[in-house]
Amino acid sequence: MNLFTRITATIGATAETAVSRFENHDAIAQSALVEVRQALAKAGIRHRGLARTLEDIRSSIKDCEKRIEQWTTRAQQLARSDESRALQCLEQRQICREQLDNYTKNLSKHEVIEARMAEKLKHMNARLQGMTNQRNEMRSRESIAKATKVMDRVDNQSNDGVEAIFERWELNISDAEVLNQFHQDDDSGVSSIQQEMDEQDRKDALKSELTDLLEVNQETSHE
Repeated sequence: MNLFTRITATIGATAETAVSRFENHDAIAQSALVEVRQALAKAGIRHRGLARTLEDIRSSIKDCEKRIEQWTTRAQQLARSDESRALQCLEQRQICREQLDNYTKNLSKHEVIEARMAEKLKHMNARLQGMTNQRNEMRSRESIAKATKVMDRVDNQSNDGVEAIFERWELNISDAEVLNQFHQDDDSGVSSIQQEMDEQDRKDALKSELTDLLEVNQETSHE
């Protein structure tokens, strides 16, 4: 079983397990996504390694083509002056051609594998993204459903529902506000009377002081 087959089997088996088991579906889905991401990460590493191999093969092909040209030029230059060495150059060129043929075949084979692997990775990543989006959607729907359930339960309580609690709370606040206002009005009345009495006492004290001054003046005049 190759890597992509195992990834597909993992996705399918995990999805079936999540449907059939009455457990924490969010945790099960999260575990499945982690497993798939890890498998895809390993596949991505292999794919990048294959891509580097392709680059090495292409580089070797260019090197072989360059050496073939070099051995061809050398053979031409030595053809008249040194036939033996010219033949050796042609032998080296033939070796390079055989190497070039092998590299070319390997390149074609690896390009097919790389293209197939890239396509499968693209498909798997798209499927993983779809699973992630579906998990997020399910989590949102579950949160809303739970919140709605709690709110409905609270609203449907006959005696201790939220609305009843608010009403009793408002009544208590209103009673406290009325009582506070009564005390404030009562305090302001007492304060007003106190001010009037204090003012009267102040005037009486001044009058008494004035009377004393008059008496002193009269006594002084008689002397």
